[in-house]
Amino acid sequence: MVQQIATLWRSALDTVDLRDALLFVDDGAAAALAWADSFEALIARGARNVLRLGDAPPAAAAALCLPGGAPNSPPTRAVVLCSSFLPQAHD
Repeated sequence: MVQQIATLWRSALDTVDLRDALLFVDDGAAAALAWADSFEALIARGARNVLRLGDAPPAAAAALCLPGGAPNSPPTRAVVLCSSFLPQAHD
């Protein structure tokens, strides 16, 4: 059952275009992502960085890229993952 849920998370993430994206996640989504997949796997899918929902992105372009990311080019999109309805997630 646990493996099936992790597989479901991975297949759902495969439908989201993470190339050159800043990924904003709430605490529940971060826990689920860490459990079902690794943050390194998100970077491998093209995400530039994973930030907590509500946090401002770093000002320096170099700080936006985790190791292995493409430096010197700004992210082109933001992706938000919430474990609950957004107004409830950001109280």
